[in-house]
Amino acid sequence: MKPEILVMKIIEAVETDSPTVITFNGKKINITKKLIDKYKYCKVRDDIDLERIDTNVKKGGFIFSLPLIFAGLTAVGAIAGGAAAGVRTANEDKAAKVTAAEERGSSGSGKTHLTFNMLTTPNLLDFESLYIYTTIPEQSYYQFLKALEYLPKKDVQEVEIKDIIDNYIEAKNPTDIKVFLTKNVNDLDLSNIDSNRKNLILFDNCVAQRNQAVQQEFFTKGRHHNCHCIYQSQSFYGMDSMLIRKNANCFLF
Repeated sequence: MKPEILVMKIIEAVETDSPTVITFNGKKINITKKLIDKYKYCKVRDDIDLERIDTNVKKGGFIFSLPLIFAGLTAVGAIAGGAAAGVRTANEDKAAKVTAAEERGSSGSGKTHLTFNMLTTPNLLDFESLYIYTTIPEQSYYQFLKALEYLPKKDVQEVEIKDIIDNYIEAKNPTDIKVFLTKNVNDLDLSNIDSNRKNLILFDNCVAQRNQAVQQEFFTKGRHHNCHCIYQSQSFYGMDSMLIRKNANCFLF
């Protein structure tokens, strides 16, 4: 197991309040409830030293590695993992021209709400086809986004009850936007994307998946097919550093 995978598993255990035992290079690392309670209100460091963590664990000094992963207490109202509940934009001007973006925040920090607002704000993100991969397609925000096929963006922001959507849009003319919602990442095939349209791909809630081949392909080759990507994640360091983080132009925390 690589040190970055170990770090991802530790962060996940703390953020989800889930005691666990992790085997790393033959050593069993016990993430106890006591450790979780000690670090759950701390933020994830932005300068994690993987080499020192690897060395410490090999020498049996795992406990001393935790300060290398977690910094001090977060601000009042913040959520474990260091994502403020209000989710601020790191670079709002660049968001309008983003070619690949990442959002990172703990569960409940507002990532999906922020994305919904970005997608439905007129003149912010320019797209004609919206592809959404999520393990929870029944989430209301994603169901509301289907209305983009029939309603102007500003009107979609006003939709609050899913049950009225179907009846409400019957009399509306289709827009130029097409929305595709799937819980099977293999439904996203770069070779089948219409490069003559402006395509926006949203990957949500998939950071814990071992196989990120589809996501990596879109981040590295998507621009050649007129594709732009958004990757929502609960953990910054849980994301692939070589093919996803290094190909992102904008980070929202």
